[in-house]
Amino acid sequence: MQEQTLVLIKPDAIQHKQRILAYFRQAGFRMIGFRKHTVVTTEMVERHYQRKFAECPEHRESVITYLTSGKVVACIFERENAVAEARKLVGPLENAPRGTIRGDFPSDKLHSLVHASDSVEAAYEEIALWFLHSAPETIQERSVAYV
Repeated sequence: MQEQTLVLIKPDAIQHKQRILAYFRQAGFRMIGFRKHTVVTTEMVERHYQRKFAECPEHRESVITYLTSGKVVACIFERENAVAEARKLVGPLENAPRGTIRGDFPSDKLHSLVHASDSVEAAYEEIALWFLHSAPETIQERSVAYV
């Protein structure tokens, strides 16, 4: 079944964005939305990670500091089973195998390089947040191009 998923390329991975995007192209994903070099506010991070912060409030400040420290690229990808396939391509937070994004561009658990939606429901919510319901005071956008 065709699905859409949100992928964020986080501040520590921006310098590798073309190579990371190539992983998705080579895996058969079609990019249908792209927000380039977005500066993210604290409010946006809190909205995006609301569920995660409820489960692990001790990570809130470090995640906010990290994601607001630089630019983020937001992408909507589409393909068969996009959510599960994107998560496989990204790899786990720890001990990611070679051939995955996190395995080929090592980082620590906090600086996890990319975010990929963890469920179809989350993907719809995240796509709406990053692409449909983003107020100018929440996302200060540098450029937008839909492909």
